Amino acid sequence: MNVKIKMLTLKAGPSGVFPAGTVLDVGGDEARELVNGGFAEVVPVKPEPVAEPEPTFAEAVETVEAAMTEPEETTAMPAAKPRGRKRK
Repeated sequence: MNVKIKMLTLKAGPSGVFPAGTVLDVGGDEARELVNGGFAEVVPVKPEPVAEPEPTFAEAVETVEAAMTEPEETTAMPAAKPRGRKRK
């Protein structure tokens, strides 16, 4: 099982050079050794977002009908009178 780790120190070897702060996907044994040695820390896995269920046909029709209704009429405010320039 692979584990994501964040390097706290430089890691160099045949697989490459990885500076501190690099996030790697390594095998469980290697991850355990690096974390126990203080060279890396485990990166917490974020849960994948759960998709919202699709609306039923009745809900879809209700949404469309609500969108098709005309908005209520509101009374418009009278236009403001232009203000003159202040004189000294």
